[in-house]
Amino acid sequence: MKPAFLGLTLGQEVSIDGTDADDRPILAAHGDDPQLIWTPDRAARTGLRNAHSVRVEVTLEAVASELVAPAVYVDWGDGFSEDSYARLKRNANGYFATLPARSRLLTRVRVDPSIAPCKFTVSDFVVTPVGTLGEDPRGWRGAAIQGVKRVLGPLRGPIGGLYR
Repeated sequence: MKPAFLGLTLGQEVSIDGTDADDRPILAAHGDDPQLIWTPDRAARTGLRNAHSVRVEVTLEAVASELVAPAVYVDWGDGFSEDSYARLKRNANGYFATLPARSRLLTRVRVDPSIAPCKFTVSDFVVTPVGTLGEDPRGWRGAAIQGVKRVLGPLRGPIGGLYR
């Protein structure tokens, strides 16, 4: 099992490289696509259901080298893709991004801290809903379609094309 902290799990090309003075893990990004993955628990999924969009806030601090082009991806049940990607913007508390919903069910969030090797710490990570979608105009069919989407996985595109 991969180590987790702040709800984040180490993805590919990231490892723990000791701790800093505040006892936070120092993470080492080894390649050009390091990833931290957050999978919401049941309570968080319920709170994010029907969100119009989500705001992802993360406090990243470079320890060695610098963070180059930090980004975030949101998985709305059909995997990570460029459709749900945003560059993280800097603010006083760290980095943030707001992404529009592509479904009624957020399944995972991926943080790419840098596109270059570096060492960094993460001291805060929060995902919050922004607005609500309201009732699904498709009624009970909407819930059924969302359930089938997850089961189809990579076949979703071709089958959707046949349906349309």
